[in-house]
Amino acid sequence: MNKVMLGWAWTTNATTSIRGRIWVAWNPDEVLYTVLETTEQYIRGKYSSHNSGVSFLLTTVYGRHTIAARQPLWSVLRAIHTQVQVQEPWLIMGDFNSILTSENREMGNPVQEYEIRDFREFTEECNISEMPAVGRSFTWTNEHVYNRIDKALWQGPRGIWQNLKGIRQEIQLLNKREYLGVTEKVRSIRKDLLEKQSLMTNAPIPTEVFDEDKELQLQLNKWRHIEKSIYRQKAREQWIKLGDSNTSYFFAHMKGRKIQNQVKVLTIADDVEAAFKGIADDKAPGIDGFDSHFFKQSWTIIGQ
Repeated sequence: MNKVMLGWAWTTNATTSIRGRIWVAWNPDEVLYTVLETTEQYIRGKYSSHNSGVSFLLTTVYGRHTIAARQPLWSVLRAIHTQVQVQEPWLIMGDFNSILTSENREMGNPVQEYEIRDFREFTEECNISEMPAVGRSFTWTNEHVYNRIDKALWQGPRGIWQNLKGIRQEIQLLNKREYLGVTEKVRSIRKDLLEKQSLMTNAPIPTEVFDEDKELQLQLNKWRHIEKSIYRQKAREQWIKLGDSNTSYFFAHMKGRKIQNQVKVLTIADDVEAAFKGIADDKAPGIDGFDSHFFKQSWTIIGQ
């Protein structure tokens, strides 16, 4: 360990587990980590940052391989939950050797309710939230089944959660008040601008007309930019949804190929064209700003 992370401190549960599957390492120049308890299925400690002052309880987990063997883990995590102070954050992370939802498995046998019951009940009863993750969707595979069993869970101070809920409500109100009907606002401003410019065809032109024209152009540019940003965001959300569907499709296709021993040709160009036909003309499917209408009209060229 010293050769890999020079100057770092570390601890393991080798004294309570023959294989010592849990390792926790930290840089003592940056972090103060105090070990509070070490068991076969978890190491419990407290993390404090020297620089930021951030501190929280950290429980690092490696769950046993059977439902029965994991029962003591859920019991002790519930007990820790009752001991955690209201204003003290708690991070639980590691390999739980258990999935939390049916979406955490691809291929293999269908997920049964009894497989996820204990994990789900623990998170619900203790108000534990799963933290967002990046990277691979699944953390374990035997090339036949894909599971997500490594997770980071979080229980934050109640005051913080209440503040976040309040902020979310304010953002929703702001969105309704300021940005609802953006496309209609753009049309209205454009109409006013055209009417104003029609008054500028005959001399003399009053100075206030020039000023009003300039202001309308600024407003039009502002709201067109907002409109474009909204469309791009919606396009990204749609792409993420399609991406999730494509992942499921990919695994289903793999499974079908193994069973039927066939190779199917994906007609990508046809799929893309069909996808464009299903998108409204004023939607922008990419970050370049071109709307769906442009691609539909020029598909005979672009599709090549």
